[in-house]
Amino acid sequence: MTRELSMGTNGAPTASTSFSALTPDAIRALLQDRATSYWLARSYAELLARDPVDALNDAYFLYQAMQVRFAALQV
Repeated sequence: MTRELSMGTNGAPTASTSFSALTPDAIRALLQDRATSYWLARSYAELLARDPVDALNDAYFLYQAMQVRFAALQV
């Protein structure tokens, strides 16, 4: 997993993470890593208990909202 900062299609900076190697084993390892935030591990566990489509929609909304926040901080 790699993290990078790039310019989005609208010219705003976009923080992104490459998940090209994200496998079930990699997810388990990430969630067991002490460096993984408590919030991420807890949120992932809660999402697993939800309807997958609803969970994905909510996660995508959070992703977009954080991109807006990130862009606002870069001004």
